[in-house]
Order: sequence, then C-alpha cells, then structure tokens
Amino acid sequence: MQSMGKQVQSQLGAELGPAIPNTPVLYLGAGRQRTPLHFDPTENISAVLHGSKTFRLFPPAASSHLRPRGGMLPAAVCWIHGIVPAVYSDVNAWAPAGSPGGPDRGCPDPLDVQLEAGDVLYLPPGWWHAVAGGEAPNMTVVYGFAPSPSKGARYFKRWLT
Repeated sequence: MQSMGKQVQSQLGAELGPAIPNTPVLYLGAGRQRTPLHFDPTENISAVLHGSKTFRLFPPAASSHLRPRGGMLPAAVCWIHGIVPAVYSDVNAWAPAGSPGGPDRGCPDPLDVQLEAGDVLYLPPGWWHAVAGGEAPNMTVVYGFAPSPSKGARYFKRWLT
C-alpha cells in the first residue's frame, strides 16, 4: 500500500503535497457502519477495495451551518506544527437541514457519492464528510497528503476568517 501512495504522488506531481505521516490507513467495516461528520486539513484519496461506501459531502462554505466542535483555528494551527487533526461536528449529516440534530436551515445540499470496489475519491482539504458503509463488509484505504504550498495558504485563510 505504501508503494501505491508513492505511485499516486509521482503521477500527480506538484498537485499534491508530501504524504502525511501514518498513511495509508486501512479502514475495515462490518457493514452499515458510519463515521461522524468531520473534515480533514489534508488532501485525501480514498480507494474502496471491497464492498461499498457512501460519502456525504458538504463544501467548506457550509461550515457555519455544521457547528464545528472546537472551531477552525485548532486544525490550522495543529497542521502548521505537523499534527494532522480532523475537525468534528455533532450534526447528524444524514438528517435533513433544519431538523433536530441535522444541519442548520440554509445549509447547502450535500452531495452523496457512492463508491464500489475499485472506485477512488479525491477529497480536498476542508470538505466536510460523513461515510456510511454498504450492507456488506467493506474495506477502504485512505492516503493523506499535505496540501501543496499553493493550496495550503488558501485553505488556512478560509479556516481563519
């Protein structure tokens, strides 16, 4: 898996920053598992190896409707110091906007992306996502990359304003 990450990085060249420590990460699910809504300050490439997963995506502009826990500043500061945290939300990403526990009314509609074995998804930094496993057991490998210098400054400015 490590060599696959290096191959991806060599093919995409300057579009990705360096691989972050402790990646790739292998996620195994028994089926119908879900992650909480969160975003990562890194560029991620998720490849489904077995089964299926649905990614529910919200753009960074939806942040004010998704009630981030702990704010945006800690993620940007930690990333600068080499720590790669995720920023989480208590919002139920699968609930309709304006409903109890769901995103605030006025939140942009989410984009649902269904991935099957062999599919790959690129997820830019700052994109909110919750992931639901399909009915059957599933396996996904995620490669994380620091944003390239040209992108990094734009993302930090967005998080800090």
